Amino acid sequence: MTNPLSKQTSRPKSCRANMDLSGFARASFWKITTGASLLVSVFCMAGLVGAQKTELARQSSIVQEMSTLEKLPSPQLEFVGKEDYEVNGAQWTRYKLTVANRRRYPDFLWQPSPNLPPCGKNENAARTWVEVFGSPGGKRLGGFCGLRASADLDRLWFPEPSRESAPACVYIVMTDRQTGKKYNSQASNSMKINLKRAYPKSLRHPRETRRLFGLSLA
Repeated sequence: MTNPLSKQTSRPKSCRANMDLSGFARASFWKITTGASLLVSVFCMAGLVGAQKTELARQSSIVQEMSTLEKLPSPQLEFVGKEDYEVNGAQWTRYKLTVANRRRYPDFLWQPSPNLPPCGKNENAARTWVEVFGSPGGKRLGGFCGLRASADLDRLWFPEPSRESAPACVYIVMTDRQTGKKYNSQASNSMKINLKRAYPKSLRHPRETRRLFGLSLA
């Protein structure tokens, strides 16, 4: 005889099939979730490794930069000539200067630095500013805040009214605004021209140069 309770407690085959499918779905979901978690972990680790490498490279660059700055010499300033020009009817004389050892200075000293105070309306002023002073007295004669490379140190100058005499000597101060370090040149006689730098051999004879330009060569 068939037990009536067994009919009540027995489950149809369709229910058992649904239970099997549910178990399979749960197992698949667990595998997918676990795999996704592993992928996220791998990507996170890769990101951390990349960030660490970037930070190490940055620190290495800073150390190398500081090492370079410690070895920089003082600027060797030279006077290379002068020229007259006119502004609004006024006569002026431009005295040209150069830094003979400019190649010793790395170009990163002149990179645009919007993180530092601007130069007037120029918010991308150079990291290093150059100022020209007269000696004796230390009067400021001019300045440069937009240099972009060490080669630009070959084109420094300062103006003076043509009717007035130039200072006996001039010197420059290069200020690295990022580190606060200053590089002072020696005082250069603003009336002693560097003949080899400024003029061809045909004009290097002292008497000829004195006659043409009225410069003291003593």
